[in-house]
Amino acid sequence: MLRIDVGSTSPGLPYAIPADNPFVGDTTFRPEIWSWGWRNPWRFSFDRLTGDIWVADVGQNTREEIDFEPAGTGGRNYGWRCYEGTFAHNPNGCLPISGYSGPAFEYANPSLGRSVTGGFIYRGAGYSDLYGYYLCADYVSGRWWAIRRLSDGTFSTVLVGQFAANQYSTFGEDRAGELYVAALAQGVIYKVAERCSAFQLAATVTNASCYNSLNGIIDLDISGGQAPYSFQWNVDQPDSTIVYLNPGTYTVEAQDAQGCIRLDTFLVEAVETPPPGLALSFDAGTLSISAGMWTAYQWMLDGNPIPGATAATYTPAQDGLYECQLLSANGCTYQPGLLVVVSSTALPASVSQFSLAPNPTSGSVRIGLTLARSEQIAVSVQDGQQRQIFTKSLHGQRIDEAIDLSLLPAGTYYLSIRLESGNIVRPVVRK
Repeated sequence: MLRIDVGSTSPGLPYAIPADNPFVGDTTFRPEIWSWGWRNPWRFSFDRLTGDIWVADVGQNTREEIDFEPAGTGGRNYGWRCYEGTFAHNPNGCLPISGYSGPAFEYANPSLGRSVTGGFIYRGAGYSDLYGYYLCADYVSGRWWAIRRLSDGTFSTVLVGQFAANQYSTFGEDRAGELYVAALAQGVIYKVAERCSAFQLAATVTNASCYNSLNGIIDLDISGGQAPYSFQWNVDQPDSTIVYLNPGTYTVEAQDAQGCIRLDTFLVEAVETPPPGLALSFDAGTLSISAGMWTAYQWMLDGNPIPGATAATYTPAQDGLYECQLLSANGCTYQPGLLVVVSSTALPASVSQFSLAPNPTSGSVRIGLTLARSEQIAVSVQDGQQRQIFTKSLHGQRIDEAIDLSLLPAGTYYLSIRLESGNIVRPVVRK
């Protein structure tokens, strides 16, 4: 393949040799040569957007190939006579195949065709699905292929179809980037059209009010294509409108009667999202909510509601998984949880002796407490609904305090002792 400047001349030549030709100054080659190792290119074209070169090289009797050359990378050897595509042809005295520029696409001769016809990269505006694909055909078999160069430098090829044999001899491109093909035996030039580009999807998305409200909706708007249509979502709903959706990503594959396929993804968002950092915290023997403003609370233990536990905080009396069902002003519910181990709660370091007896009790319960030094002490008793039953402030190093529970109904109550050095929380059972 030669590269010359026909707009000027060099001494003794009716043309000029561009100074940046790859073999200028190399006496082994003629300076007009741009690339070599070709057998019979038919034909080559430039990508009008990038300047890259695409070449269809007709094979001998084994392979037909399409070669790709990035803009400005002359001097390449494409392997003929040593290789026909990626197959050895006459490798005597040749480099290993890695020493040559290999094809972007090749196909078997004669099973898929016998004579490749090179085309163009489609850069027109009429067919969005075709944009960026290189079209080529086989003259003998009538097969057409579309090739795309991927972002990683590899190539993806699809068989477009098989049409009339012994027809497609050359492609053309107009000023708008639309493509044409000549049918030699028919004596006709056809404009290349693509039937699926008009088939498009859009959607009206109704966002879900909450993360678990199941009231999101996606309603597809279909344009172009040919009815009837079929739909396959990543949820078990086969229609153009899907309902009862939580926030998330929903993917659909839509197909029309012509076999055109559209893949699309739609996002259902939540009108209200959980406040950042929403969780349960366990401090000083009491569970509380870390973030947000809530209109209702329901505490739960191991998946079961705790009767009457509807306050903003809760004092656990036994080990287990504690959760709190929270209701927001918008009607959204959330349920943070925390595994709490009560029975192994260590005593504060300043406590040398602690007793609570009798427990269970039918009347009074006595607290015995010995500390390393005198401290301010707050003693309180709450019921399961976090209502305060008893409270008293004390000061000292030794405490011996009786609490009368005889007037209370049978049930579990919670004793909280707050010290300067820490806290003690224990359940008290009234028989």
